[in-house]
Amino acid sequence: MNPTVDLQSLLQSAYLVRTAYDLPSIRAGHTQGHVAYYPADNTCVVSFAGSNDRHDWGDNFNFFHRKYLGDRGAARVSAGFYGHAETLALAVLDEMKKQNVPDDAKIRFQGHSLGGVAIHIAICETPRFNRLGNEAITFAAPKAGNQGWVNHFNARCRVRLLRVVREGDPVPNMPPLSPWWRHVGMEYRLPASGGGFDHPLDSYIASLLVAIQ
Repeated sequence: MNPTVDLQSLLQSAYLVRTAYDLPSIRAGHTQGHVAYYPADNTCVVSFAGSNDRHDWGDNFNFFHRKYLGDRGAARVSAGFYGHAETLALAVLDEMKKQNVPDDAKIRFQGHSLGGVAIHIAICETPRFNRLGNEAITFAAPKAGNQGWVNHFNARCRVRLLRVVREGDPVPNMPPLSPWWRHVGMEYRLPASGGGFDHPLDSYIASLLVAIQ
């Protein structure tokens, strides 16, 4: 059963991710992001785009190289995803410094596909991101790691994470037919309405517009 969500808020997050594609303020590795600080409510909005080219999928979407985290090696994630998350996190922290974002600012994360799974890892492993009050919404994110990773995330992460999955999108099920890989956070399943191929961000936006009507 889907959790209760504000569909208008999800749509706003999807449009913010579109900004990361169209008007990036940071470029890191093979993807890009957008960081904007709003002093009125002391909120920093951080958006990550997905893959930009085939190199991303060949290099970062490699499920056979695994990064060991804490918990005596039980927590394992894709090494490509971990490296992507680390690169983006450092770029965001640098951009936040340039924009003089206060240390007590609330951070609102959103990302698509590869950018989404990078958020899953970054918010758990980056102290500045891993704080009560911060929020994260991702669209079409693949699985990051094993059950040990899920346990590691649940024990450490203080950020509310919502994953939006469009029915028919194969990427959130990647890698297919593998019991080893698991998702973290809460899932909201979006009907495959609004037309278009199942995975692109615009298809998620189209489905949200139909759901809101």
